[in-house]
Amino acid sequence: MSSGPGSPGVWPDAKTIVGPLDRVKILFQASNPQFAKYTGSWFGVVTAMRDINRQSGIRGLFRGHSATLLRIFPYASIKFLAYEQFRSILIPSASYETPLRRLFSGASAGVTSVFITYPLEVIRVRLAFETKQESRSSLSGICKQIYHEQPARVSTSSAASTPLGTAIPALPTPRTGLINFYRGFSSTLA
Repeated sequence: MSSGPGSPGVWPDAKTIVGPLDRVKILFQASNPQFAKYTGSWFGVVTAMRDINRQSGIRGLFRGHSATLLRIFPYASIKFLAYEQFRSILIPSASYETPLRRLFSGASAGVTSVFITYPLEVIRVRLAFETKQESRSSLSGICKQIYHEQPARVSTSSAASTPLGTAIPALPTPRTGLINFYRGFSSTLA
């Protein structure tokens, strides 16, 4: 059995190596109030990682990493399968093969795999952003929380209006459900 570079089980996964950096990146990007003091410094990332390690231990640095690992295999397999399906539709024979058709096959496969695995990305970010010490949320707890979240209520007096001054009726929004796992999906595609 080989034990060189690329051998399964010998070298850590790249996602695991950068897991702590990914967690700090999410905390910085979302402007987590507890980590605002570290931004703007050359050593802010290192200091934030050191403080997370002091407060929560090594497990704190990998908060949300389980969802990343859960997402890797479905994402890759769905993308592979979707590419083959889109390719067989867009390129039925060798005479139809062009770089543009291959590009559309790959792009369609990428969008399909992101759409299917996006809920795991939402869960990963939610887990990584959480900093409370007293009661950590579990993967299933975060799923339940996201599923049951309700959007903020918008008053009817602040309805948008057209340039002609006529009010546009507000569309009903779902209160709970699977749609909550796709918040922000459209900006992911942009």
